[in-house]
Amino acid sequence: MNPGKCPVCGADAVGSAYADRDVVFVDCPACGPFAVPETTDLLTLRDLTPVPRAILSFWLRHQARGKTPLLLTDELIKRVITEQKLPAPDEQEENLIQVIGTKIVESGEPQLAVDLRYFASEIGAPGERALRGLVAHLLEKGILNGIRNIPMVLSGQANGVQLGLTPDGFRRYRELQANSAPRYQVRRTTVFLSHAASDEHIALVLNAEIERRLPGVKVFCSSDPTDLPPGTKWSPAIQQALQESTMLIFVASERGLRRPWVWFECGTFWFSGRKIMPLCLGEVRKNGLRPPLSELQAINGDEPSDLKTALDVIATATGATVNDASDLDTLAEKLKQLDGEATAVLSAASGWFGADWKGRFLAYDGPYESLKLNEDRNFDSSMGEALKAAGYHIALYDRNNFGAMTDANHFVWLTDKQSWRCRVAKGTQYLVATPIYLVVTPI
Repeated sequence: MNPGKCPVCGADAVGSAYADRDVVFVDCPACGPFAVPETTDLLTLRDLTPVPRAILSFWLRHQARGKTPLLLTDELIKRVITEQKLPAPDEQEENLIQVIGTKIVESGEPQLAVDLRYFASEIGAPGERALRGLVAHLLEKGILNGIRNIPMVLSGQANGVQLGLTPDGFRRYRELQANSAPRYQVRRTTVFLSHAASDEHIALVLNAEIERRLPGVKVFCSSDPTDLPPGTKWSPAIQQALQESTMLIFVASERGLRRPWVWFECGTFWFSGRKIMPLCLGEVRKNGLRPPLSELQAINGDEPSDLKTALDVIATATGATVNDASDLDTLAEKLKQLDGEATAVLSAASGWFGADWKGRFLAYDGPYESLKLNEDRNFDSSMGEALKAAGYHIALYDRNNFGAMTDANHFVWLTDKQSWRCRVAKGTQYLVATPIYLVVTPI
């Protein structure tokens, strides 16, 4: 890649390579800042014709940026040039008038400094030549003022110019402002995140990740104090967000499915024909949802491939673009961990300590003494995984070695919490659990 040129529009730009990966950061005066893999520059960008380049530059110019640089991948480039298009010539003219008028009003200055080499992507013109022709046309019509030498504009001899609006231009600007919003602005849409109060930490992580990975998308999360300020009535505030949101995601944990309001919230979207996406966690799986939820496109929140699908679904519903789809395995593991912690907290609140397992409960402690004692159940490795996820260390103790157990070691009981219990065995060994914070580590 030429370090002094933008790989998208060819403008003079600042480029710098990351030390740890084959990606170049580009700061372009026309497209704005972005990052691009070197392979994408070589295999994709260099083959683009002028119109797709103009579409990509226009899109880049008006994309909201997150905290991390926007990464221009092969997949993203193909999607943009397939789904997006440049404004029509009359729309470009309207955009130019609105850009100049808005910035003059905001600055209080009579004219705006414009570099004609880099301004085409601001209004959606297909290139510098088309922009210069449009500026000359509006100067001749008496809409723009500033530079008087129109031939210099058309020939490319004048680059940095001062442009303002004539009285007729300001009248046209006010008409455009009154009748429509600028077509080049990025739409900001809202996603409603429905969840049980006990899933607050899960919802806050999802909130932050969605807004970071899809710039321009706002998530309404009732666990976020910025969404529900102190003193705000809970129900009316949520109902307003339900009416204004583009799609609904709900945390379909066992706790969430027992929450009465989730059915009201989903129903609001169901009957208005808007998108609903269940995000399943824990024992709840996307293929095991009951009607009517089984009719929806659901994802498992602890599977990285499903999280990628979720980002694409949100992007399609809101019109936004996925800015970052990396480290989804880390996010999936985090959601799995938070689900286990929420399950443990809820069980402890009801007197039970342990972990959910396949619709049953692996009890470390709890009110199980009065339950009917059934035959031992064979140990399954997934039992150990469930207990570890809930914060327990596990071991198998032989019946001849029970004397080595400490007060922190408890036999694990498999139970339905209502009528029966049984111990978990592997041959002559029995499953024992200890909270991780009580495990003594040798010095």
